[in-house]
Amino acid sequence: MTPHGAEIPNTIEAAAGETVVLVTHHDLAFQGAYPGAAPLKQIAGCQMVVNGHMHKTTPSVPIGTTVWHNPGNITRLSVDCLDHVPSVWAWGVRCLGVQAEQIALMYERDCFDMTGLAGCRGLLKAGSPGTAAGASGCADGCGCGQPLRRADLLTKHS
Repeated sequence: MTPHGAEIPNTIEAAAGETVVLVTHHDLAFQGAYPGAAPLKQIAGCQMVVNGHMHKTTPSVPIGTTVWHNPGNITRLSVDCLDHVPSVWAWGVRCLGVQAEQIALMYERDCFDMTGLAGCRGLLKAGSPGTAAGASGCADGCGCGQPLRRADLLTKHS
């Protein structure tokens, strides 16, 4: 295991035929580089890395003989995780190597208060910030007073 801030090894010693899974807790460049993110790399002797720091599930990435997984959080913590599917994972060694199977959990899709994140007169993409809004709801000041939920982000409601 490598905790946040610890160096991720280049090699892990393992006996012949032994399967090695490394658990990490880092900002990693799963979907491209960004400031402070560590690059993914092959780790000699390690077949799978499971990362637990980043909240959203990302596609698995094979780098040489090492496959990197970022399963994401078991719940959605903030509005930037609207499309994240809360899940548990089954990890196992199969004939094709170490594999992960996502098992989606039941959850309420529209759980975030979207007040102030989009206006009812314009169409904004999910996650786009709107103008500031009062507690009554609508971000564009039209006075409709309707709270906005995820479904409202891409449709007009006035």
